[in-house]
Amino acid sequence: ASLTGANDISLGNVLGSNIANSTLILGLSALIAPIVISKEVKIYDIPIMIGTSLICLLFSYVITPEILEVWESIILLVLLVSYIVFLVLRSRKEIKQEKENMKNKGEDTAEEIAEKRISFKFVLESIVFAILVIACILFFNVISPNKFELYESIITLVIFAGYIALLLVRMILNKKKEKEEPKEEAVTKPVSAKRVKVEFITKSLILVALGLCGVIFGGTLVVENAKEIAKQFGMSETLVGLTIVAVGTSLPELVTSMVAASKKENDIAIGNVVGSNIFNILFVLGLSATISPITVNPSTLFDGIAVLAIAVIMFFLCFFFKKLNRWQGGILTAIYIGYITYIIIRDITATAAL
Repeated sequence: ASLTGANDISLGNVLGSNIANSTLILGLSALIAPIVISKEVKIYDIPIMIGTSLICLLFSYVITPEILEVWESIILLVLLVSYIVFLVLRSRKEIKQEKENMKNKGEDTAEEIAEKRISFKFVLESIVFAILVIACILFFNVISPNKFELYESIITLVIFAGYIALLLVRMILNKKKEKEEPKEEAVTKPVSAKRVKVEFITKSLILVALGLCGVIFGGTLVVENAKEIAKQFGMSETLVGLTIVAVGTSLPELVTSMVAASKKENDIAIGNVVGSNIFNILFVLGLSATISPITVNPSTLFDGIAVLAIAVIMFFLCFFFKKLNRWQGGILTAIYIGYITYIIIRDITATAAL
């Protein structure tokens, strides 16, 4: 969006994605299963998220009103590097502590290493991903050049929905199997750590390469088709960025957090949301403004304030409660529905006034 000058989509995507992450995604995850909040997330990550939201608000609407300058984006990127260094140092400390605990308990980690090996699941996911990419290339460049027809979109969505359905079925069957079968000690063959490391790195490099191609190609499709949607339905690019594009780019967080919540992986469920919000502002917005200074639409001031306000609400919910229960998840989901309703009415009113 930044490369093509679609600044409203670029900024709207970041603001809308953060709002969707903090309300819709975290809310739905809490509705599936209560999420326990760790002390580290309360003390470090959520306050950092509030700080980055405040910085975004100040840069966009106060210090340099109606524009995000290159020097401001450089500050965001410097803060990103600082945050990553902080995460690495904190992670190394936690890993060291975990190793000491496992050593004291006499636990063997060979099973965990073995789980990183290339599995049938990885092969299946790679095949589905390749089918989606090939289908998109055929649709966009061969069958109907430079545009996505309705039937092509439906086919793509059916493939994706089928894959999501398979994931959900497998997750349900696994949970059912865990309940029915008694836990037995796993008997594993000796695993070569060097071989596992090579396979794991190879798998990761393949995924990074495929993912990068998918993000670049998919990002182009999202921006171009979002513009067309805006033209066809009389929607502003700001509204498209805050809704369609924002929710679309938040789908990975939605799937990850919901699966993590169902598996009681609390740190992943909430860390995924908080981390995504921080990276959206520091990395996505910072890099986009470095490419081209982003013109800020004054009408999005409410959305910038909403990002900060929701971050503060998240802090209070997490600080005063040990976990996010279903009723709190319902409140967060209701906040998102109310927000979406408001911005749609706002857009319709603004369009009518013109």
